[in-house]
Amino acid sequence: STDNQEIFSHFVKWLVLIDEIDDDIFEWVKLSVKYAPIGFNTTFLSEYLLKHVSKTPNKVAKIYLEMLYAKIYLDHNVEDIKKTVNIIYEKGEKELADRICNLYGAQGFYFLRDIYSMHNQEK
Repeated sequence: STDNQEIFSHFVKWLVLIDEIDDDIFEWVKLSVKYAPIGFNTTFLSEYLLKHVSKTPNKVAKIYLEMLYAKIYLDHNVEDIKKTVNIIYEKGEKELADRICNLYGAQGFYFLRDIYSMHNQEK
């Protein structure tokens, strides 16, 4: 129901309160993130994810992918998104980071192009 979707949309706000995205929180956020736009809860989402990416880069990357697959393209706070994706690369999650960059690029959002290029240069 629409009421449940709105409740789910608010779960993403938990990210500001927690120290680490554990497996349980990850499942809740993954489930709720596709509803985030309903309650206008995407505004600070990139900031919240940036807070967690150093500790849990794999989970943060998968949360981004969950949003992108649901056609939710965060495009405000671009600097936070760029920093987050760069950290995902630096933490060894290249495949996930590449996928995030490619999904943004496919929709005409090119602000990750430089970061993608930097991490995909021929050695």
